[in-house]
Amino acid sequence: MASNRFFEGVLLGAVVGTAAALLLAPQSGRETRRLLRRLKDDRQEIIDSTKQKTEELISKTIYAIESGFDRVVRLVDRKKQNEYEECHG
Repeated sequence: MASNRFFEGVLLGAVVGTAAALLLAPQSGRETRRLLRRLKDDRQEIIDSTKQKTEELISKTIYAIESGFDRVVRLVDRKKQNEYEECHG
């Protein structure tokens, strides 16, 4: 969860930094458009990286859940087998 807070901070910092740059450093329209394109590209890299990390985390979580479920099924089956053997010995 700490990584989520980190990315929120990165995105908030990017927005605040962009707004401050546009308001405090006036430049020509062409230069501003170029800056905005570059910032968009930079943000896209962050978005793509975040998306990839999220997909990896989801994959690992699904694997962990499936592995845990399989283990529970094996334990239940073993317990049933033990009870059956005790009753029908």
